Amino acid sequence: TYNYADSYVIGVGHLSDRLAGGRAIQASYPKKPWGMTAKERQALQKRLNKLGFQAGRPDGVIGEKGRAAIRAYQKTQGMSVTGVPSTQLLAGML
Repeated sequence: TYNYADSYVIGVGHLSDRLAGGRAIQASYPKKPWGMTAKERQALQKRLNKLGFQAGRPDGVIGEKGRAAIRAYQKTQGMSVTGVPSTQLLAGML
């Protein structure tokens, strides 16, 4: 799963390393969290909202509110409750 808080902690840790003379990160920020494009994440948020699950503003950033909406949707559908966004979840909602 992807958690934006993890990115924050990694960023703070990296800043500390850099201030101590460490080297720059050799990788880039993930372009497709959970393997989904921003448009796919927005579509998932819109669909959840339309179905009555409060996923928040469809901005493509799926935070805890969006994950709670996913869990609620999964529960009503008899699915395994994970709260993890995915293209398969989106496809099953269309």
